[in-house]
Amino acid sequence: MAAVLAWLPQAKSAELRRLQMAAQNQERLLFVFRGLNARNDASPARLRLLVEGVDTLSLHILKRRGPPIETPLPLPACSARLAALLAARKTRVPDALSVPLPRRSHVLDRTAALT
Repeated sequence: MAAVLAWLPQAKSAELRRLQMAAQNQERLLFVFRGLNARNDASPARLRLLVEGVDTLSLHILKRRGPPIETPLPLPACSARLAALLAARKTRVPDALSVPLPRRSHVLDRTAALT
């Protein structure tokens, strides 16, 4: 299933509702990201989340079906398994036969993709 992700910091409730209806008609998931200043604005969303933090994320559920959850949920920004894999990768001795890939700029990658 495809999804639509959009950064819409100034979207109004009516605009969000039209976008939500269009996504629903196309059977697509819709994720809209807005700034903190939109926290108290009206929204047709069934679920609204506020995520704060860096190493440990704090997930505030602002709106959901069912009773409100007042206490934020702590989430590790990096799972223990992923942290272990990244640590192992740092300590791994590079293979003598491995050849580093040439570095390309983002602009060149986009240009190459167009041709």
